Amino acid sequence: MTRRNIICVVAVAILVCLLSFGYMSPKMHGKDPQDNLDQHESWKSTLGLYINKINVDGINKALTYLSTDNSSKQPEDHQNFTCLFNRARAPRRNAVLIYSATRSGSTFLGEFFNQHPSVYYLFEPLHGVDFSSNDSSSVSETVLKDHFHCNYDRIPHIYKQYINDQYSNCRSNVCFHTRSKFLWRNTELCKRKHPHCLAKTFDTKVLSTVCGRSLFTVAKIVKLPSLSYITTLLQDESLNLKVIQLVRDPRAVIPSQMKMANASVTAIKSFVDKLCLKYQNDSLFYEHCIAGDSRDDKQRMCNESTHKLWSNNFIRLSHEYISEYPKEAMKNIYDFVGLNIDNDVFDWLKRSTNHKSTRNEYFFGTKRDSRRVLTEWRQKQSFANTALIQNHCAAGMEGFGYVPVGSEQHLRNISCKLYSFDRIFLGPNMIGDHR
Repeated sequence: MTRRNIICVVAVAILVCLLSFGYMSPKMHGKDPQDNLDQHESWKSTLGLYINKINVDGINKALTYLSTDNSSKQPEDHQNFTCLFNRARAPRRNAVLIYSATRSGSTFLGEFFNQHPSVYYLFEPLHGVDFSSNDSSSVSETVLKDHFHCNYDRIPHIYKQYINDQYSNCRSNVCFHTRSKFLWRNTELCKRKHPHCLAKTFDTKVLSTVCGRSLFTVAKIVKLPSLSYITTLLQDESLNLKVIQLVRDPRAVIPSQMKMANASVTAIKSFVDKLCLKYQNDSLFYEHCIAGDSRDDKQRMCNESTHKLWSNNFIRLSHEYISEYPKEAMKNIYDFVGLNIDNDVFDWLKRSTNHKSTRNEYFFGTKRDSRRVLTEWRQKQSFANTALIQNHCAAGMEGFGYVPVGSEQHLRNISCKLYSFDRIFLGPNMIGDHR
């Protein structure tokens, strides 16, 4: 067979596979919509997602190999070709990691994905993991990779070994799995009442199978100490990983953290030190590794390859932007990760952002009056504590576009915004004229 014929056969084979998938997808898994997750999207949209996931680079390299003279090539060269062709056929798993700090609105942002019928959503899969151990970085990387790849063979054993004693009931489970609507819709694991973590419901085979039916795996994480922990995940070529950093004004975050922890006012310094260090480190990491803005090459924390890994796979959002422009934020986020718009999700968003809160509302609730949330803390927080926080967090606040207040009158005047969107990075032409 000539090289030209081989090229034609390869091209036709790929086309036939894609068209076959498109023809069969509406009919797969029977007539029951609970057994066919693809019923939530049109088969054309689903086919489009899978086409996008094909390794085009691998196809090009394979066809280039076929179009050249191979008579002098060694057997290992032909093995390399086989690997190239297999890579061309292997889809990359779509994954999204929401990185944030506690009380920053990450639970609400996570619902943007949890409400979508094609997303397998994980609420805090690192909850309870002891990050004081020397190998915490590799442990968190392994857990997240296995979750993203729907591989649950190792996770129960890792949880058993590395979960803190106070979270012992999570050691053989996916913590907070009751927050995954994908599991609710497609398994019986969450149909009965039970605590957030219950060992009996950790069925690795069921979780792997159901997770594999989704088009995206999304994890919301507040336990990672810094953005730098995520770099190794971006290096996984079998993952199409997108990272969303969510930040919020630390002057609003810290009082909320203290309230949730039932901490006294005298403990404010420890909360300030922890959050401000995280903000400062993340701001520096962005400057040196993601944006590559450092003028002094000797002081750069990362090389050019790390910059390339992050530059097209990262956005930073603020709680304030999502609260003020929730619908626009959702559209931009979906566009960034490559997820189709779902009208039911927009209906949920409309209901959830116009909710009138009541007393004793749940800390991890997903309904709020978005406009009120933006300014409520300014009426409750003392100017002295506000000044303490902004003085310690000055570097991080500047990096994230937050404006310091100079007096109590300034603090209480809610007509003066204390945030701008100049430091919110959504990519070219993605953010509206809200500055």
